[in-house]
Amino acid sequence: MEEEAKKRGYRMIGRHMTGHRLADFPHATYYRGKLADQGYALSPYAWVLEVCLVDDSLKRAAFYEDLLF
Repeated sequence: MEEEAKKRGYRMIGRHMTGHRLADFPHATYYRGKLADQGYALSPYAWVLEVCLVDDSLKRAAFYEDLLF
């Protein structure tokens, strides 16, 4: 994702944002690990991907969330 963001002129921040299961709040109560570190097939529950992109030339940022199934 970082490479693709850079190609498009953006900077990705917040690498610590690794996503969470849908409806798990507060997230740390249910899962403290990183989704990327899973060594097994995830359960059928949907996960939320979180990405924050910065456009330094416009001095703006955007936060994006999407569902992974």
